[in-house]
Amino acid sequence: MSEVLAQLEKKGGGDMSETVLWTNPNPTSGFSATTVTLSQAVTDFKFFKYVYRVSTTDSTIYSIIMSVEDFVNSVSSKSRFCAMCSIGSQHVRALNYISPTSFQVELAYKVNSVGTTNTAAIPQAFIGLK
Repeated sequence: MSEVLAQLEKKGGGDMSETVLWTNPNPTSGFSATTVTLSQAVTDFKFFKYVYRVSTTDSTIYSIIMSVEDFVNSVSSKSRFCAMCSIGSQHVRALNYISPTSFQVELAYKVNSVGTTNTAAIPQAFIGLK
C-alpha cells in the first residue's frame, strides 16, 4: 500500500484525472454477487478507485485506491481479487478480476462470522485514475 501512496504522491495525487467506469444504478439497495461491466478497460489507467457505501442502513461512503498493475498482476488469472472492507459494518467483499472490462463482485461477509449478505459494503462506483 505504501508503494501506491508513493506513486500517487510522485504523480501529484490531486492532479490525476478521474474517469467513471461504472456506477451502481441502485446505490441504496442491497447488492447481490454479480459481474460488473466497465465502460472502459481498467488497464487504461494507473489506479482505480472503488467507492462503496457502508450498508443499506448507513449511508457513509468510503473509497479505496488501488494500483491497477498490482491488482491485475498480483496472482494467477483465476484468483485475482482484492478484499473491500467496510469499516463501518465490518464486512468484506471480494472483487475478482475477470478481464480488463469486467469484475465479479461477491457477496459481503462479516469478519469473524459465518454467512454472507447483500446489504453491506455496497459498491457505488469504479473510477479509473490517470
